[in-house]
Amino acid sequence: MKNSGRYLDRMSKARSRSVTAVLTFAVTLVAVALATPSAQAQTFTLLYSFQGPPLDGLNPSAELVFDQAGNLYGTTGHGGSTGYAGTVFKLDASGIETMLHSFAGTPGDGSSPAGQLVRRAGNIFGVTAGGGVNTCRACAGYGTIFEISHSTETILYSFTTSEGNLPQGLVSDSSGTLYGATAYGGIGTSPPACDTRGCGAVFQFSEGKETVLYSFAGYPDGQTPNGKLLVDASGNLYGTTQAGGAFNMGTVFILSPNSDGSWTEKLLYSFRGRSDGRLPLGGLIMDSKGSLYGTTSIGGLSVKLTNCANGCGVVFKLVQNPDGTWSERALYKFRTNPDDGTFPTGILVRDRHGNLFGTTSFGGGPTSAGTVFEVDSAGTEKVLHNFVGGTADGTEPAAGLVTDADGNLYGTTQWGGSGTGCAGGCGTVFKITP
Repeated sequence: MKNSGRYLDRMSKARSRSVTAVLTFAVTLVAVALATPSAQAQTFTLLYSFQGPPLDGLNPSAELVFDQAGNLYGTTGHGGSTGYAGTVFKLDASGIETMLHSFAGTPGDGSSPAGQLVRRAGNIFGVTAGGGVNTCRACAGYGTIFEISHSTETILYSFTTSEGNLPQGLVSDSSGTLYGATAYGGIGTSPPACDTRGCGAVFQFSEGKETVLYSFAGYPDGQTPNGKLLVDASGNLYGTTQAGGAFNMGTVFILSPNSDGSWTEKLLYSFRGRSDGRLPLGGLIMDSKGSLYGTTSIGGLSVKLTNCANGCGVVFKLVQNPDGTWSERALYKFRTNPDDGTFPTGILVRDRHGNLFGTTSFGGGPTSAGTVFEVDSAGTEKVLHNFVGGTADGTEPAAGLVTDADGNLYGTTQWGGSGTGCAGGCGTVFKITP
């Protein structure tokens, strides 16, 4: 699949090479109303264009978070004062961006922040996919857990290969305990299922201690967990793996705490890679009835004369049956540009009417620069915004959306915008009023 390969290639390069640039500073705040063939006009506002190193970040690819004052917080995978290791930023309501921390990389700091941040008691917690004090011959560190308090960053933990490496973000329960997943590593995993890197793990971080709750084995439970975990009211953890399972097409799993402190993993669904989807890269959300919603980046329809030979992606729903098993329903199967988006990778958001909102990294118009979409409870999809790319609005939104109390949607694009420090722009923050 041409576009998905392009995306994965960029993500791979993003973790392994430095980005340097000479730039001039410009902050853009513009609003444009755009109509698409598949939807009524939506109000799109470009809130900020990243300028790239050394002034600020490059390639935002994780969901944003709000504080009570309406400020947005997020990360960029690259950029910052070092040019390559990434940043944590704040964007206020007037569009002014502040770089809260510029990562320095191994050995003293993390590198390439990944996944959504957690805000707790005014402090910011997150993970980096690389960096930390533990290094190897072929890597630049296994990743870290960090905290930012009053603009001062502290490394709380540095991962090792046995405990998990390449962490994917954090989530907090009601007590403040942090949880996350690592794409590789894990205790007890060994070749040949996942070669020497391990199949990934789910971890807990509390009172300065990291604990591996579960290590994946590839078959039949899953391999390479990716995306944000979901914590329910009972303390169960839900997530997805992009591979492994009964058909090696990815899984949905639950981890449940036991009274003795151990955890039990249960596989809720194994994707078949057909109409149901394949390669889930985002996290899950849950409705009031306990049903789960998510996306797969490929799978679904296989349309002739398209660049989606394996399908363009799926929005799915999982419902628990009376006997305790789970059934999957593909609510919507993406088609191809220019009529629709392709390759959804971010987590969904759901409004009080049951409508789902998300992004696709590609598709949507002649430039195939990505979309913002809505899927209603009946499975009807409409495109809220087709990204044009360049300075107009941004290119390739990889992360999901967040919403404010008024139902406005906020997100990021990895590329595009008016920043001159990167070829094709350094990425943007945007707002959509449905």
